[in-house]
Order: sequence, then structure tokens, then C-alpha cells
Amino acid sequence: MSEASVPRTRVSASENKWDNPFLLVGLWLLATILHVVGQLVFPEFVSMPFASSFLYLSATPVFAALVASVVAGPPQRPFRLASALLAVDIAAVVLRMVLGLFVASSMLAWLGPAIAFAVFVASLTMAIQIMEFHGPRWRLRRAVAVFAAAFIVAAAPFARKLDAPLYELSMQVTQQGDDSEGDLPPSIDAERLWTSQPALVAHSLSVIQPATLGSRGAYVIAVAADGSQRIFGREARFAQLILGREFRAEQRRVLLSNDRDHLFRVPVAANSNLDALLSGLAQKMDAQRDLMVIYLASHGNERAELATDLPDYSGVQPIGGSLLRQELDRAGIKRRVIIVSACHAGSWIKPLATDDTIVIAAARADRSSFGCDDSRELTYFGEAFLKADVSPDASLADRFDAAKRKVATWESEILQPHSEPQAFIGKNMSGVWKSPAPTAATR
Repeated sequence: MSEASVPRTRVSASENKWDNPFLLVGLWLLATILHVVGQLVFPEFVSMPFASSFLYLSATPVFAALVASVVAGPPQRPFRLASALLAVDIAAVVLRMVLGLFVASSMLAWLGPAIAFAVFVASLTMAIQIMEFHGPRWRLRRAVAVFAAAFIVAAAPFARKLDAPLYELSMQVTQQGDDSEGDLPPSIDAERLWTSQPALVAHSLSVIQPATLGSRGAYVIAVAADGSQRIFGREARFAQLILGREFRAEQRRVLLSNDRDHLFRVPVAANSNLDALLSGLAQKMDAQRDLMVIYLASHGNERAELATDLPDYSGVQPIGGSLLRQELDRAGIKRRVIIVSACHAGSWIKPLATDDTIVIAAARADRSSFGCDDSRELTYFGEAFLKADVSPDASLADRFDAAKRKVATWESEILQPHSEPQAFIGKNMSGVWKSPAPTAATR
């Protein structure tokens, strides 16, 4: 029988049910709701639900079906394929949520890829069985259409690359600093806050996926110490996203924040939590070979200390350079990149300097930095460094030099003394300093 004479498969009544657009809408809404609930409830999403979830998680099966239908050509039935793929997705989400109730979060890091692979295989099988083909070259069109659908489903998790630019865009279009209650400190249940910290630290550690066995990797910690202003929380969150992407550490990053938007969602920025996280990460990483990247944002003083306040202005023991050095030494973490976005940040260089440490400071030890205003998206240094106009293969040195020039330009425009950002590079860290960020993590 020639390809042109292949008869069209007869559609049964049960198959016709899958072509119902109302069923497709219902399944899509159910999948979206389940994904949102999963993000809000389960610990791996405790820091913040991402905008990309609404773009790719529940939409991916529908998009895959439409692409496959276009490739295959009429009279394909995209509703039927989309509904079937959504049903597979919903089953996978429900399984993931059920496992989350009974299985430790650390084990889910291994079960997640297995579930994803099962969804991929199921989607491939669905596409092959459901789609109808006839006419010339139907075998080729079937292969291309099925591959397109399966590829879209499998590639969906990589849409998390959109998180950083989407978060940046959200900060630009929302007026978070223009809050009618912005000057009123919130009422904080201190007992609930502090008793929740061990669980929040444990959750943060449980979702960290160690670097591949036998290779080096980077781990990122972002710290927003001053919670009396929201800008530091925004900057630390953005730093976590950018540095995680730059060092290919998306699955190995932690946020500590004292600002009101993150209370009860991530560990507060306190020395005890930072010490516990460093000790916990040291158990997951190769403490002698892997790279620890720490970004700190707050007000600072010449004693190498950060303002460490909660949103109600209650004080917490300051996070300081000497204490951080002790915590890193105690954890046995050798290779370090520490970025301090604060006034007088250069004062952190002396207590942190080692042969295996890079310290990047937003200002000289005797100078202020600028832009610590809630009406801004990020501080001057934070914006210049994290959003530096550099090539994709730029090094830390390139990013720092670009930030230094940009900050000087802005400070000249407002007629302020230049903060003069500083950098210390330990003698064993020149490779990390000059290499592209992903490569630097392996040096």
C-alpha cells in the first residue's frame, strides 16, 4: 500500500470526547491550579513562586499539541492531543504532590527527574497513538510532529531561564516602593518568626542539588540584611537569580532576607541562620574544591558590619566580616567569592582576605555608596554590577570593571563623592576572577 493510499483511522465515540474544547479548558485550569498550589505549599518553592510557572507549566502540553498539529497538517485534532497531554501532566503533578506529603524533600531531588522522564515517555506515546496521519509522506510528518511535541514537553523546565528577566521586569512595572503603608512598620509575631527558622533553614538546604559527582560547581547565598527597607530584599533576590544563572547554580542557591516580603518564607538574615546554612552546604558540596558565592545587601559601617534589622526595626546581631570569616572557616569552605553591596563595604576586605577568596566591595572603606532608596529597583552598585552591560562570556573582572565605570558616571551626575568600588583577589583566585563565570566555578 502506498503512503498516499493510507486510509484515515476511524474515530471512536470515546476518542471524540477528547476533542471537546470545554474539556480542554477544564483540564488546563485544573493543571494551572495544581501547579500554583504545588509552588505555594511545597518547600522547594518556599522562597517565591516564579512568573514563568504561569507561562510554561500548564501551557506546555497545549502548546506542544498545537505545534504538532501544525507540523502534521490537517485534519489533525489538536484538542484531543492537548487534552491527553494535560491529563498526563495533571497525573504527574498529583503524584509529585502526594510524594511531597510522604517523602523527604531531599529524596524528591532524585524523584523529580524520574517523574519528568515518565511524563516525557507518556507524552511521546500519547502523540504517536492519538494523532492521525494520511496523505503523502505521512511517516515523515508523523516523526517530525511527534518529535516536536515531545521536545517541547521535555524542554519546558529550561524556561526557568526566563525567571531573572521576568523578575527584573516585574520590579520595573510594579511600584513596590510607592506603598501607602510603606512607612508603617508591620506587626511581627516574634515567637512564631524565630521558632519557624529551623524549619526554613532545613527546607532551604533540602532542595539544594549537589554538583555532579566528580566535577566542581558553585553555590550561591544572597543575604538581604536590612529589612526596614524593601530595596535590599529586591536586590538580594535579584542577585540570587543572576548569580545562580551566571555560575550555573540554579539548583544550588539560597536566600536569606529580613524584608517584609520574605518573612516566614525564607530564613531571616541572622548569623545563626547563615552559620547553619554554611555548615549544611558544606555537607553537600566539596568544601575544598567547590566555589561559594555570597552576595550581601544592606546599609554598612566602617567596622565591616551590616545593618541587620527586621521590618519593625527590631535589631538582630549585625552580620559582619569577621563573623562571616569564622563561619566559613568553621564550615571548612575554602574557595569564596564575597560581594558586599553596602556603604563602607571596603572595610570587609581585611577580615575576609585569604589566598582563596575574592572580595568585591561597593565602596571604599571610608566612602558611602548610593541608591539605597525604596523608590529605586536596585542600589547604584547592585544595578551596575548585576545588570552590567557585558558579553555572555564575561568574567567577574569584566563585570566589576563595567560596574565601577557605571557607578562613577551616576555619582558624577548627582554631584556626590565617588564611592570607588574595590576588589581583592587572592593569589589562588586569578583564574576565577578572569574566567567566564561558568568556567570560573570549575577553576
